[in-house]
Amino acid sequence: MTPHSPPISEFPNKQIVLVLCGLIGSGKSTFALFLSSHFPTFIRCNQDDLGTRTAVYQLAESSLRQGLSVCIDRCNFDPEQRRVWTELARKWGVSVWALGLNTSQEVCADRLLHRPPHPTVPPHHALSILARFAHQYTPPTYAEDFDRILCLADGARGYAREDMESLLRHIGEQVRPCARAQVLPKQEQGEGEQQQEEEEEAEENHPTVPGILTSLTRPAPSRTPTPTAPILGPIPTRALHPPDLALLNTDPGNPTPSQRSRGRRVRKGLN
Repeated sequence: MTPHSPPISEFPNKQIVLVLCGLIGSGKSTFALFLSSHFPTFIRCNQDDLGTRTAVYQLAESSLRQGLSVCIDRCNFDPEQRRVWTELARKWGVSVWALGLNTSQEVCADRLLHRPPHPTVPPHHALSILARFAHQYTPPTYAEDFDRILCLADGARGYAREDMESLLRHIGEQVRPCARAQVLPKQEQGEGEQQQEEEEEAEENHPTVPGILTSLTRPAPSRTPTPTAPILGPIPTRALHPPDLALLNTDPGNPTPSQRSRGRRVRKGLN
């Protein structure tokens, strides 16, 4: 704790909607239980206990109305799931933070196989549900209107009060990136500039800090190829073989006899 930090009992000193994001078995409920235990001003809103997202929303809104903070304890695996909570925070004029628990699928699977019976995840369906969620999961980004984002490489088994305070402080100290004043079109940038920009975007969307309880992850920037329009019309259902390449004539208006003969044979084969 720094000399100017408020006592643990007074931190955090503002209302927050804390949205947990992660796979089943990633440690969300463990985190939420320790948080509400160490900081009673945080109300844990857990869908497993409440049954439906509507009930979670009602408890969260009721708690905000009373001046409390809330911790949304559910998977929140994509932007559409998380949008409900960012909009709730904006409705009440409070900060909204995201904490991603990026526990590996293998670790989650091991926990699911060895944990006590779960009210909503039957043991014989746990791994198939986990696989489906892993396919659908996308980490939170600032494009979703979060004020603060932090991602942990693994959800811990337990948290001391000081650990929890340090973690909350690190989330609160994250600086939301501002929009760039000017961004050159991709075609006007060199390869080095594009790579630097992609790395900066990855850092902004998934901020990391030195380890508090465990190491934090920084995903590598993705490179999605830009699709191009077809040049020669529909592509044949079979691939062109090397002999067919002779059909590509630099002077289409004046094909050679050999090319005309090969063209007839290829067209006959395609028909």
